[in-house]
Amino acid sequence: MTEARETTVSQLAPNRYVPYNFKGLRPDQIDKIMSERDKQVVDNGTNQRSDKDEEYSWAVQNLANTQHVLNNELELQNKNKAMLAATRDHNLKEKDAKDARWPNMYGDLDAIPAVTKDMDANANRRGFK
Repeated sequence: MTEARETTVSQLAPNRYVPYNFKGLRPDQIDKIMSERDKQVVDNGTNQRSDKDEEYSWAVQNLANTQHVLNNELELQNKNKAMLAATRDHNLKEKDAKDARWPNMYGDLDAIPAVTKDMDANANRRGFK
């Protein structure tokens, strides 16, 4: 076997190797492969760091959005309670005013009339108190 590297190059395509006569890569090819590998390692590290930074940014934004939604819900609940209290107070004032104008809505002497006779002719007789 000869160590001449020219025998490994294909005569039909000079950029290809003859597989059965391959002697190994040249030192400049090995250096090129190793520099490309080192570049890929650095790029992968940079990509991983940027991915972590992006995930952290998304998490911070998501937390801020959640806090904003919770604050809005609290504010809405407080407004709802205030509206309900205002409506309740208004209705109580209206009730007092109505009761002052019409103490007995039907004009009866007694607010709850005493029943003395049964209005249904077919009803069973019962005693009234």
